[in-house]
Amino acid sequence: SEPNISITVEVASGSIPDGMELQIEAKPYVGMSKSRQGMPTGKIRVSNRPRVLIDNISTCYTGSGRNEGHQLIFSFIITDYSKVRSGISTIYVQYTITQ
Repeated sequence: SEPNISITVEVASGSIPDGMELQIEAKPYVGMSKSRQGMPTGKIRVSNRPRVLIDNISTCYTGSGRNEGHQLIFSFIITDYSKVRSGISTIYVQYTITQ
């Protein structure tokens, strides 16, 4: 039987600024791979806990180049204007492939 692989995403270091939320969405697979390329789970709120971004992948190979794979959309959403402050924040987002 084919493996069932998923990709999780989480904040590895840094923190989301107060009054904001980071969302990531994976678009459907585009490319030439003939295996199960995975199903995006929709927009997810990124936190320090792993959340599944793409599920039901049968192989890790999705091709190479700009026109292969799942496009990722990153969005910062203001959730509370009163908490937003000017400044610079660095956030490292970790992607993990699990089987």
